[in-house]
Amino acid sequence: MRKSLILPGWGQVVNEHKWKVPVIYATLGGLVAYTIYSHNRYEGYRAAYYNNNPANTDQRFGPTPSWVTSDPSLYRENRDLFRNRRDLGYVYVGLAWGFNALDAYIFAHLKDFDVSDDVSMRVGVGFDPVPSLRFTIPIH
Repeated sequence: MRKSLILPGWGQVVNEHKWKVPVIYATLGGLVAYTIYSHNRYEGYRAAYYNNNPANTDQRFGPTPSWVTSDPSLYRENRDLFRNRRDLGYVYVGLAWGFNALDAYIFAHLKDFDVSDDVSMRVGVGFDPVPSLRFTIPIH
């Protein structure tokens, strides 16, 4: 588990489940890419919303990007939307990383689990030549 917390997929390699590594990196890569996309859109709409106010002439957040073509009344709504998506992206990346470590932990414990077709049970009778000693203390 610690290995997968350090480097995603390391625990799966140790557990001999190497086929999961591309799935882990595709998931994390997609989530990180979407989070970066949402962050860039958030910054663009934040600048557009700030620059849309005539009192703000300093362009504190930079110039309004050329790809912002929506109605100026939607700048604030779009800014908030992409900020929320970006923040949720951070949560999803953390959850995916955590599930990666949890998967490594669970399968490390199941590695020695017998999955053969032999489901028989062996029952035997035994004799204990030295009986167990029991001491009881009477309570009055």
